[in-house]
Amino acid sequence: ALPGPLILSADLRPGTACGGIDAAALQTLTNPEVIAVNQDPAARPMRPVLNSSDGLQAWLKPLAAANAYAVILFHRTRRTAGPIPANPAVREIRVAWADLGFPLAATAHVRDLWSRSALGTFSSSFSANVTERDARIFTFTLDAPAAPAPPARRITSVEAAGTAEVVYDW
Repeated sequence: ALPGPLILSADLRPGTACGGIDAAALQTLTNPEVIAVNQDPAARPMRPVLNSSDGLQAWLKPLAAANAYAVILFHRTRRTAGPIPANPAVREIRVAWADLGFPLAATAHVRDLWSRSALGTFSSSFSANVTERDARIFTFTLDAPAAPAPPARRITSVEAAGTAEVVYDW
């Protein structure tokens, strides 16, 4: 719902002719930690890692910092039009390290970007309660065990004069 006013350069400051926005919405739009994820220098796209039939989703974005990721949990429902219900449903969304592609032995320091608070260190999975038609965004910083170096891959190229072997380490 917010991209329209942002694209149109509407003045969303409280007290403006546009009607303004309340302090909580302004704080959400100007949250420096969320903006940092959006503007991360790695510029990697998010990708879905969990998509249940009842509207629970998790998306993952690798960040430029070593072993750092953003994870967004969405609680989407079929009731997307109209006002948010007076008593919206709250669901727990759990993501396992395997869902996120993390090493199974890793631990992750998790930070809630909306509340700007550290949630602690987790291993094997993470879960959070998400209100209907809402989202929560977190950063995960892994204390991953050192991965073994991958074996060298050999690519052999045949040329007119004979065979040349080129070895690439990747």
